[in-house]
Amino acid sequence: MTAKALPAVTVVILVAASVMVIGVQSAACCPVSALSCEPWIWAANPHPYPVGGMYWLQVYVDGRHVPGLGRYIVKLGGTRMLPLKVLGALGIESRMGGYDGLRITLLRHGKMVRLTMYDKRAWISWRRRELTAYPRWHAGMRYVPLDFLVEAFGLQMSEDPQTNALKITTK
Repeated sequence: MTAKALPAVTVVILVAASVMVIGVQSAACCPVSALSCEPWIWAANPHPYPVGGMYWLQVYVDGRHVPGLGRYIVKLGGTRMLPLKVLGALGIESRMGGYDGLRITLLRHGKMVRLTMYDKRAWISWRRRELTAYPRWHAGMRYVPLDFLVEAFGLQMSEDPQTNALKITTK
């Protein structure tokens, strides 16, 4: 039996509760034998169910809705993770360091947090702390634990499961 080659681009359409989500992915990222693959371009989706590890949240920072931020929050190993590229929405500056690019320095209002990719040790203003989940690569981006960021920088976070809203207060 021979396997048929996949076309170069596959369009995935999921319909749930009359909400349509359209994703486009390259056939190169998804081998024929794979059971599931995450699409890499998604339209906005207010649907509360996880799709490919992504939890579609409506994110509010200081009472202001931040469109699109919720699509970047993923749950990896039961921990909510946020990529470095969107930390600016929380007023957090990120810098990469080290010869290997694995060291992360996060700055906000004079407070400094140092992390290393795939290491459960962190330093908050030069005090060592053990993380429950380590920073890691996922979908081509560097992710850090959101719950740790909230604790380290003194932010406040609440989640409303009925409206699927995540509210973060930075003040």
